[in-house]
Amino acid sequence: MMKTLLATLAIVFSLAGWMRGDVLIVADEIPAMEVLAKNLKDAESIPSRIVTQTNLPPALAPFSAVVVYIHKGLAAAAERAFIDYTEGGGKLIVREDDRPEAIRVRMEAYEKSTSPLADYYRQRGVALFQLGNKHDDEARTSFAQSEHQMRKLGEGESEAQALMTGTRHINLLGKPDWDGALRVMEMVENTFPSDSLEASMTRHWAAACGLLTGDGRIRQRGQELLAVNQQTAARFGHQATVSKLLYLTPELGLSRGLEAIWVRKALYQNAFRLK
Repeated sequence: MMKTLLATLAIVFSLAGWMRGDVLIVADEIPAMEVLAKNLKDAESIPSRIVTQTNLPPALAPFSAVVVYIHKGLAAAAERAFIDYTEGGGKLIVREDDRPEAIRVRMEAYEKSTSPLADYYRQRGVALFQLGNKHDDEARTSFAQSEHQMRKLGEGESEAQALMTGTRHINLLGKPDWDGALRVMEMVENTFPSDSLEASMTRHWAAACGLLTGDGRIRQRGQELLAVNQQTAARFGHQATVSKLLYLTPELGLSRGLEAIWVRKALYQNAFRLK
């Protein structure tokens, strides 16, 4: 089975400059892809079409690129179509995900912490977050609405899940809220095991806030968080990548603006495949 996950910002950067025809987006998270499709059209004048894997066009060859954004199982027919497209010279854009165990853990967390309405706003917020700070107001509204819906409908099993859906992201929008990030981290660590995916995620987001504060003391505490979390992060491919990239941040000597872009991108990268 092919296992794929797409970082929206990375795709936008990859597509810019060389796409000259329609892009086919095959997804199971439609709201996030609608934001991507709009950005492609508005910023790059690249037309695109969004479909599910059960509704693929008869032929993929006419498309200049096929972007695959599928979290759960990939159907055999869709996988065969993607392989044929690639072997024929097509540009298939995917991101390899983690080992089966990590996928299972992630999907269990996903099913527990999200719902159709809350997840719609979360997906939209994530897509806007990855497109840059000019979209921060819209992203903040989406994340806040996601958290509100989860609480209103009682769709999360804990307060920590609601905070992870919305506030975790909001803390990194605009001026980073280090204290707010620590509160989310503390709530999650009091709810989930210390070596859980949830704990690792919130430590990384708190560390990201710390690195972007511009305060030397807080930046150091952010690096200490990364060091403490290394063993847990190593259990999950995506988290291992985030850990490595964030830890490198102070050494890069980037300007404040570039550092903010780097950190946002780092939080959604995955270069590790654990065996």
